[in-house]
Amino acid sequence: AQPVVVTPPAQPAVVAAPLPPPPPRPMELEHEYFYSLEQLPNDCFVKLRRDGGEIEFYLESKARDGYEWHALYDDDKLYVQIDNDYNDKVYLHGHKNKRSMRCTEIEITGRDRYQGRVILEYRRVRRGKAERPIKVVNVMVNVR
Repeated sequence: AQPVVVTPPAQPAVVAAPLPPPPPRPMELEHEYFYSLEQLPNDCFVKLRRDGGEIEFYLESKARDGYEWHALYDDDKLYVQIDNDYNDKVYLHGHKNKRSMRCTEIEITGRDRYQGRVILEYRRVRRGKAERPIKVVNVMVNVR
């Protein structure tokens, strides 16, 4: 007589819990211009998330590559509005020194979702035969 083989009842496969997502890696920039914004108005956080928003902040002009951002001083305040959907548009609303912002273009070149930062790029262009950027500054703005 053949031995009776008793198979254990089928059990569901044990699946390990999914691994936690890796910790966020902060965005790295080519240019070493990091200017953090310490004091945002409290309602600015919500505004920037929902419907764009406006930031007032100071742009430092201590360039490390030998160039100076002409007529931009440490106490010059920039007033910038970020577009609703962050679709790479920034509107420059005002500056104490109007001439200092001539031929300046600003756009959002990076968004760091984890760190809640927006990197604004200020491009100084010379309008003429060759539209080439004279100077590029990246500014990191916290928008948590």
